[in-house]
Amino acid sequence: MLFDVRTQNWDVWVDEGHTVGFPTWSRDSKYIYYDWAFGKDQSFRRLKVGEHKSEQLLSLKGLRRYFNWMGSWSGITPGGTPLFVRDTSTQEIYALELQ
Repeated sequence: MLFDVRTQNWDVWVDEGHTVGFPTWSRDSKYIYYDWAFGKDQSFRRLKVGEHKSEQLLSLKGLRRYFNWMGSWSGITPGGTPLFVRDTSTQEIYALELQ
């Protein structure tokens, strides 16, 4: 939902049947970037202020992400580059010597 301070009304901003995760405003406040990690078409998306259809920026399929009780964080850098938390867990075997 987006609150318009001029009209004092709430507007359904994103209604594409998916959960918006970790919304982040762009530096120029023209877009909101968000993560759609739940569903078969996992992606990082953005939505322009005043529009109701988001744009997929990149697919998150195959990206090993770290999940905790809050989900898997994502965001953007000041320059607009997407950021994600990768799972490089310590359960992997890097070397094994047998005698």
